[in-house]
Amino acid sequence: MGAARIPPSDAARRPAAIIELRLNTLGQLYDSLDPSPFREKSLDRKVEAWLVECAEEHGPDRDLRLVVHAAPEVLPEAAAVADAVQTHFRLALESALRRHRARLRIHRFAMLLGLAVLASTLALRRLIGDLGGDLSEVLGEGLLILGWVALWRPAEYLLFDTWEQRQSRRVLARPSAMPVELLPA
Repeated sequence: MGAARIPPSDAARRPAAIIELRLNTLGQLYDSLDPSPFREKSLDRKVEAWLVECAEEHGPDRDLRLVVHAAPEVLPEAAAVADAVQTHFRLALESALRRHRARLRIHRFAMLLGLAVLASTLALRRLIGDLGGDLSEVLGEGLLILGWVALWRPAEYLLFDTWEQRQSRRVLARPSAMPVELLPA
């Protein structure tokens, strides 16, 4: 008998996992190397890495909530902080989706090309095999290996790498929707 699963209605009632962050200045939140205007800046890489790490720790079925302990001068910017965090991760998710679609197109073409190479090498192997002799056997085995190697990377990407990328996109989706609350430090 397997482990009992929590029905979706009960899972929705679970309290959100709280991620805490401390800000002494609003500038700590943003990437100082980003030349964009202040409100459109990317999040600081360390802040982003911290939020992603925390999101991964709390499992995929748990809602997240960000509590920012901020200095008094940062508190009036609560809406800007919430918007910055959510927008950053929404844009990161959109970018990850675009990259995934582009890679998928490339790897589908590569899979077709790999199948064509495999078919060609198998046909050549058969022709060479009809000649007989040790050299034809060695060349035939080399062609067989070449044909399968041509499929290796496209198959690896389509069968395995897409799972890892799907997990990364799920992690990015969670902070893009989490509520942000500012509290006095």
